[in-house]
Amino acid sequence: PSIPKFIPYLQTNIEDEFRWNGWGIKMKFGNYPRGPKLVFEAGVVPHVNGLGGDTITMDSNQPIEEYESQWTIRHEFGHVLGLPDCYHEF
Repeated sequence: PSIPKFIPYLQTNIEDEFRWNGWGIKMKFGNYPRGPKLVFEAGVVPHVNGLGGDTITMDSNQPIEEYESQWTIRHEFGHVLGLPDCYHEF
């Protein structure tokens, strides 16, 4: 991301979500021509530009410190990896 404060937000949330039994994702930030991007727009429903897409769009009106925002970035990054929606209802 172009704004440094989003690096720990992404790194903490995504690495924590995709960790299991000694396996995990490690985020390496840099300027990659085909790497995923994070953009913010006011009032949007968070989404990725298609399954396996490269752009996560988040609502700029929602503070990144809120739990819902942290859960959402984890969920949307899964779509970047090509994972479909999978919800469990109890």
